[in-house]
Amino acid sequence: MTTLDGLNDSHHMLLHMVYLYSEGQRGENRWVRETPLLVLMYEGICEEVFDYDYAPASVKVGRRRVYMNVTQEGRDDLDDLREAGLLLSLKLTNNLNNNLTAFRLSDLGLHTLLDSGTVSRSSKERVEDFLRLAPGTQGLKRVRWTGEHFEIYC
Repeated sequence: MTTLDGLNDSHHMLLHMVYLYSEGQRGENRWVRETPLLVLMYEGICEEVFDYDYAPASVKVGRRRVYMNVTQEGRDDLDDLREAGLLLSLKLTNNLNNNLTAFRLSDLGLHTLLDSGTVSRSSKERVEDFLRLAPGTQGLKRVRWTGEHFEIYC
Protein backbone atom coordinates (compact mmCIF):
# COMPACT_ATOMS: atom_id res chain seq x y z
CA MET A 1 0.00 0.00 0.00
CA THR A 2 1.35 3.43 -0.89
CA THR A 3 1.04 6.70 0.93
CA LEU A 4 -1.91 9.05 0.56
CA ASP A 5 0.46 11.97 -0.07
CA GLY A 6 0.22 13.34 -3.56
CA LEU A 7 -3.52 12.82 -3.92
CA ASN A 8 -5.18 15.99 -5.11
CA ASP A 9 -8.72 17.34 -5.28
CA SER A 10 -9.41 15.45 -8.52
CA HIS A 11 -8.49 12.19 -6.81
CA HIS A 12 -10.80 13.02 -3.91
CA MET A 13 -13.74 13.91 -6.17
CA LEU A 14 -13.24 10.73 -8.18
CA LEU A 15 -13.11 8.70 -4.97
CA HIS A 16 -16.38 10.31 -3.86
CA MET A 17 -18.00 9.57 -7.23
CA VAL A 18 -17.09 5.88 -6.97
CA TYR A 19 -18.42 5.89 -3.40
CA LEU A 20 -21.80 7.29 -4.46
CA TYR A 21 -22.28 4.58 -7.08
CA SER A 22 -20.79 1.67 -5.14
CA GLU A 23 -22.46 2.23 -1.77
CA GLY A 24 -25.99 2.44 -3.14
CA GLN A 25 -29.08 3.82 -1.46
CA ARG A 26 -29.06 1.36 1.45
CA GLY A 27 -25.34 0.93 2.04
CA GLU A 28 -25.09 -1.94 -0.44
CA ASN A 29 -21.60 -2.75 -1.61
CA ARG A 30 -21.74 -2.75 -5.43
CA TRP A 31 -19.10 -2.66 -8.12
CA VAL A 32 -19.02 0.24 -10.60
CA ARG A 33 -18.03 -0.68 -14.15
CA GLU A 34 -15.26 1.33 -15.73
CA THR A 35 -17.03 2.30 -18.98
CA PRO A 36 -20.00 4.08 -17.33
CA LEU A 37 -17.50 5.71 -14.98
CA LEU A 38 -15.53 6.99 -17.98
CA VAL A 39 -18.73 8.35 -19.52
CA LEU A 40 -19.54 10.18 -16.28
CA MET A 41 -15.99 11.54 -16.05
CA TYR A 42 -16.31 12.92 -19.58
CA GLU A 43 -19.66 14.52 -18.70
CA GLY A 44 -18.01 15.94 -15.56
CA ILE A 45 -15.27 17.47 -17.71
CA CYS A 46 -17.90 19.11 -19.93
CA GLU A 47 -19.64 20.47 -16.81
CA GLU A 48 -16.26 21.73 -15.51
CA VAL A 49 -16.38 19.51 -12.44
CA PHE A 50 -13.19 17.63 -13.35
CA ASP A 51 -10.11 19.39 -14.67
CA TYR A 52 -8.99 16.65 -17.07
CA ASP A 53 -8.24 16.51 -20.76
CA TYR A 54 -9.88 13.92 -23.01
CA ALA A 55 -9.45 12.45 -26.46
CA PRO A 56 -11.26 9.89 -28.61
CA ALA A 57 -10.29 6.29 -27.86
CA SER A 58 -11.43 2.99 -29.27
CA VAL A 59 -13.47 1.03 -26.73
CA LYS A 60 -15.28 -2.29 -27.07
CA VAL A 61 -18.92 -1.91 -26.01
CA GLY A 62 -21.08 -5.00 -26.36
CA ARG A 63 -20.39 -6.46 -29.79
CA ARG A 64 -19.11 -3.20 -31.25
CA ARG A 65 -15.91 -1.22 -31.16
CA VAL A 66 -16.71 2.48 -30.85
CA TYR A 67 -14.82 5.71 -30.35
CA MET A 68 -15.67 7.59 -27.21
CA ASN A 69 -14.10 10.54 -25.45
CA VAL A 70 -11.89 9.16 -22.68
CA THR A 71 -9.74 10.93 -20.13
CA GLN A 72 -6.35 9.31 -19.69
CA GLU A 73 -5.74 11.59 -16.69
CA GLY A 74 -8.92 10.26 -15.09
CA ARG A 75 -7.87 6.67 -15.79
CA ASP A 76 -4.48 7.46 -14.25
CA ASP A 77 -6.20 8.89 -11.16
CA LEU A 78 -8.22 5.66 -10.84
CA ASP A 79 -4.94 3.74 -10.96
CA ASP A 80 -3.43 6.08 -8.34
CA LEU A 81 -6.40 5.47 -6.03
CA ARG A 82 -6.11 1.72 -6.55
CA GLU A 83 -2.36 1.75 -5.90
CA ALA A 84 -2.91 3.80 -2.73
CA GLY A 85 -5.25 1.07 -1.50
CA LEU A 86 -8.34 3.30 -1.63
CA LEU A 87 -10.07 1.43 -4.47
CA LEU A 88 -10.51 -2.25 -5.18
CA SER A 89 -10.66 -3.38 -8.79
CA LEU A 90 -12.19 -6.50 -10.24
CA LYS A 91 -11.61 -7.95 -13.70
CA LEU A 92 -14.66 -9.60 -15.25
CA THR A 93 -15.50 -11.32 -18.50
CA ASN A 94 -19.05 -10.98 -19.84
CA ASN A 95 -20.99 -13.44 -21.98
CA LEU A 96 -19.51 -11.87 -25.15
CA ASN A 97 -15.99 -12.59 -23.82
CA ASN A 98 -15.30 -8.88 -23.34
CA ASN A 99 -13.00 -8.03 -20.45
CA LEU A 100 -14.42 -5.47 -18.02
CA THR A 101 -13.02 -3.69 -15.00
CA ALA A 102 -15.14 -2.66 -12.03
CA PHE A 103 -14.28 -0.59 -8.95
CA ARG A 104 -15.45 -0.03 -5.41
CA LEU A 105 -13.99 1.56 -2.29
CA SER A 106 -11.75 -0.43 0.00
CA ASP A 107 -12.10 -0.13 3.77
CA LEU A 108 -9.23 2.37 3.71
CA GLY A 109 -10.95 4.31 0.92
CA LEU A 110 -14.18 4.48 2.90
CA HIS A 111 -12.33 5.59 6.03
CA THR A 112 -10.40 8.21 4.02
CA LEU A 113 -13.55 9.56 2.41
CA LEU A 114 -15.51 9.74 5.66
CA ASP A 115 -12.60 11.35 7.55
CA SER A 116 -13.72 14.98 7.64
CA GLY A 117 -10.21 16.36 7.21
CA THR A 118 -9.27 14.43 4.07
CA VAL A 119 -11.89 15.32 1.45
CA SER A 120 -13.37 18.80 1.57
CA ARG A 121 -17.12 19.25 1.79
CA SER A 122 -17.02 21.56 -1.23
CA SER A 123 -15.41 18.81 -3.36
CA LYS A 124 -18.10 16.35 -2.30
CA GLU A 125 -20.85 18.87 -3.05
CA ARG A 126 -19.47 19.62 -6.53
CA VAL A 127 -19.60 15.91 -7.40
CA GLU A 128 -23.04 15.42 -5.83
CA ASP A 129 -24.50 18.45 -7.62
CA PHE A 130 -23.14 17.20 -10.94
CA LEU A 131 -24.45 13.64 -10.46
CA ARG A 132 -27.97 14.59 -9.33
CA LEU A 133 -30.58 14.64 -12.07
CA ALA A 134 -32.23 17.73 -10.62
CA PRO A 135 -31.46 19.98 -7.66
CA GLY A 136 -32.77 18.52 -4.42
CA THR A 137 -33.34 15.01 -5.82
CA GLN A 138 -31.72 11.87 -4.46
CA GLY A 139 -31.51 9.95 -7.75
CA LEU A 140 -28.12 9.72 -9.41
CA LYS A 141 -27.48 9.87 -13.14
CA ARG A 142 -27.16 6.45 -14.78
CA VAL A 143 -25.46 5.48 -18.02
CA ARG A 144 -26.70 2.99 -20.60
CA TRP A 145 -25.58 1.93 -24.04
CA THR A 146 -28.42 2.14 -26.58
CA GLY A 147 -26.56 0.19 -29.24
CA GLU A 148 -25.61 3.44 -30.97
CA HIS A 149 -24.57 5.85 -28.20
CA PHE A 150 -24.40 6.31 -24.44
CA GLU A 151 -27.43 7.80 -22.77
CA ILE A 152 -27.70 9.46 -19.35
CA TYR A 153 -30.96 8.57 -17.60
CA CYS A 154 -32.67 8.30 -14.23
